[in-house]
Amino acid sequence: MDVKSADPKNKTRKRMISMFTKQLKTIVLVAFLFFSIVAFINPNTTYAADASQVGVVNYQQLINQHPDMAQANETYKVAVKQAQDDFNAKSANMNDQDKKPYPNSYNKESNKNNRN
Repeated sequence: MDVKSADPKNKTRKRMISMFTKQLKTIVLVAFLFFSIVAFINPNTTYAADASQVGVVNYQQLINQHPDMAQANETYKVAVKQAQDDFNAKSANMNDQDKKPYPNSYNKESNKNNRN
């Protein structure tokens, strides 16, 4: 007779391992059944990625179709023409070095006007 098999601690250890294995199998089986039931009852949650429709918004087309876009374009063109005429009038007697800071000062002035 083998000495190890007669050891009561070894038998207890084997019983505990066996019991743990059975409990683990039961837990895995219950979890599988639970998720299977959920998937069967409510398939939309399990296939949510397939049901969703992802689209792309063409912002340029959206902006161009806005009813106020034509008026905004006209206002923009008038402002650009006015700024160009203003620059041409003020810069007629300026050299290139004097012309460089002008766009920055115009942008600051334009931003002030837009906020008011």
